[in-house]
Amino acid sequence: MADMQDGKFVHDATTAPRSDRVLPLFSLKGKTAIVSGATSGIGLAVAQALAEAGANVAIWYNKRKDEAEQSAADIEMEYGVRCRAYQVDVSSYPAVEAAIDHIARELNGRLDVFVANSGVAWTKGPMLDGPIDMYSDVVKTNVDGTYFCARAAGLHFRRQKKEGTTLDGKPLDPPFTTGSFIATASMSGHIVNVPQLQAAYNASKAAVIHLCKSLAVEWVGFARANSISPGYIKTSISEFCDEETKRIWKDKIPVGREGEPNELKGAYLYLASDASSYTTGADITELQVDNAIRAIQQKKPLPEIDFTIHTMEDGTQVSTLERVCKDVQAPAMYKPSDEQFFEDETRQKPNVQFLKQHFYREGRLTEEQALWIIKKGTELLRAEPNLLEMDAPITVCGDVHGQYYDLMKLFEVGGDPAETRYLFLGDYVDRGYFSIECVLYLWALKIHYPKTLWLLRGNHECRHLTDYFTFKLECKHKYSEAVYEACMESFCCLPLAAIMNKQFLCIHGGLSPELHTLDDLRNIDRFREPPTQGLMCDILWADPLEDFGQEKTTDYFLHNHVRGCSYFFSYPAACHFLEKNNLLSIIRAHEAQDAGYRMYRKTRTTGFPSVMTIFSAPNYLDVYNNKAAVLKYENNVMNIRQFNCTPHPYWLPNFMDVFTWSLPFVGEKITDMLIAILSTCSEEELREDSSATSPGPVSPSLPSASSASGQDPDSIEFKRRAIKNKILAIGRLSRVFQVLREESERVTELKTVSGGRLPAGTLMLGAEGIKNAISSFEDARKVDLQNERLPPSSEEVQKQHDEERAQALERAAREAEQDKKLQTLSRRLST
Repeated sequence: MADMQDGKFVHDATTAPRSDRVLPLFSLKGKTAIVSGATSGIGLAVAQALAEAGANVAIWYNKRKDEAEQSAADIEMEYGVRCRAYQVDVSSYPAVEAAIDHIARELNGRLDVFVANSGVAWTKGPMLDGPIDMYSDVVKTNVDGTYFCARAAGLHFRRQKKEGTTLDGKPLDPPFTTGSFIATASMSGHIVNVPQLQAAYNASKAAVIHLCKSLAVEWVGFARANSISPGYIKTSISEFCDEETKRIWKDKIPVGREGEPNELKGAYLYLASDASSYTTGADITELQVDNAIRAIQQKKPLPEIDFTIHTMEDGTQVSTLERVCKDVQAPAMYKPSDEQFFEDETRQKPNVQFLKQHFYREGRLTEEQALWIIKKGTELLRAEPNLLEMDAPITVCGDVHGQYYDLMKLFEVGGDPAETRYLFLGDYVDRGYFSIECVLYLWALKIHYPKTLWLLRGNHECRHLTDYFTFKLECKHKYSEAVYEACMESFCCLPLAAIMNKQFLCIHGGLSPELHTLDDLRNIDRFREPPTQGLMCDILWADPLEDFGQEKTTDYFLHNHVRGCSYFFSYPAACHFLEKNNLLSIIRAHEAQDAGYRMYRKTRTTGFPSVMTIFSAPNYLDVYNNKAAVLKYENNVMNIRQFNCTPHPYWLPNFMDVFTWSLPFVGEKITDMLIAILSTCSEEELREDSSATSPGPVSPSLPSASSASGQDPDSIEFKRRAIKNKILAIGRLSRVFQVLREESERVTELKTVSGGRLPAGTLMLGAEGIKNAISSFEDARKVDLQNERLPPSSEEVQKQHDEERAQALERAAREAEQDKKLQTLSRRLST
């Protein structure tokens, strides 16, 4: 019943939307809508409009299942909402009621909008000549179907307004204001069509219009009911009409054509949204739409805007002075006090729980605090032997490579360091952009748990690689060169290998021709930079052969052409070493693995994998798409735990700020604008000038008086030449900015496969080749292979970079000199 007392409507039974701005009123974000007859035509256009406004949409169809399901899939992909297709017979009330209940439960437990668009056309001419069965079909779909849909939807609207909950009893979010029922009627409900005779259809659409007007009274307080009466719209429902009939239609239409379904989207969205909160019982006809458009075009000036308030798409207002994304933690903008940094008053151990969260929010320490962790950790590392020995249980971890957020995931998978013994195999830094956080946190854990957490050295823990890749740059950007130097000293103190449970040799790289017994490891002088050859180099750089276990050679060791140093070692070399030293297997890191680990061929004597590789940096460089793994060994049982990457904050390459990165873009646009201002003539004029001034053949001659006068700064010739040279200089500058702009544009694409540094040849070759090549783990590995080599010296890198930049700038200048438009422009402005 309507909210009435003594035949009068109850005052203030509804409330107006709170927003005084128009666009937020059209948002349907978080709401659920159903559109019947939505396989194509008007129904499909309406479903698209409601989805674009943010609603989850159910589209109903009768027969064309494949087409309807494809339409639903297209809507989901296009608008990012949920959309499903359902086959429903609208002439059956039980089917309609069951379908609405099912959809409301599946789509957020609610119903906000129902568009009754199903309809059947009359195609049999005069009433007296048409079959009764046709009349029944028209009325069952157009009248009964609309009535059934209205009743079933209205029950949901009324319950939601009364209870304010979903079907599961949860509070409605966004809150339910009023439901909206929209029926597709027709201009035929207002007029008699000539020459297209369709009495049954006209009567059915008139009934739909009056049904909605009646429901508007009955549903006051919980829902609005409106209808839309389109004119002649180009849909399948009118395909039976001949061209002569359509020509007569166009004679009666002011714009002289049939309408398109998309042209009705605005009317349906208006009635579906809170923008029509004061519209109920209305029938929108073409005339009303014209009036609405005219009113919008003649609207009053916008009110003064408060720029400290921003209205989101869903109508929510937020302050521009506060953080909007409150679910994403703001970066830590402060450096901790010593009270926060140390665990207790003794100041012997850092507060690792605080550091974990502080680094997770991109927080930094004071330089003194960072140096304290590094130097305290260095003291512990220096006191340890080259070859560590530890018992099970233990968790072995591979490369981390500056992926701090994945390191936190590693500890979730592997266990709390307070309760779990850990052995890390090196490569804590470079390639990732959070290397110093990894070092500081791991060193802090080492200070806390010196007897249960061990750190080995990897090939990246050295001055040469950290200078070539990102770690040195990161230390200088986030802290200072003093922190970097302290790290270098600490890296030289890292142990080189470990014997786990007296069964497994744990190293970063691999075997060496100079490694015969474990004593060879104990006798290495590790307190130095790794050499480029010899035993210390090999245990950091060596790899198993790619065809390990199926070698076609009898050699134990082959030159490692991939790394540019050290060796590949073979299956026989591994078996010989294991048997000689009474060991079970070699556990190493050093190589990215698609699954995070790799088990190599088993030994003949023990049946255990001779070599195992563990890699603990998931989605390495943000392009490998690999999983990471840790190895847990306990009770003589070895388990591999895999994990995926964790989202992390983004850094521009080389820790650039956005202003530095964008300057080439700005410079290119400014020079383009300057050239455009100077180009005051048309293309035709330029062509005329070019032909008029094209020089003919010139024969050698002696210097003339005119050429001599060209050297006089006060002469006209000298001034003309100066203007011409300035124009050409602007052109060269424009080309230079273009080169720099392309570099900035592509460096973000290249940084992940080049360790964060702009790779050699970028200015000359660009990024397209690499961008198009990366589509799988193997592709990424092949593209990145050059960065797995021992890098050239910094002097060689700088020399190559300078040469390539000089070539690129020379090419830019040459292109400017050859630009016909610039040449013509310089001639015109210097005459």
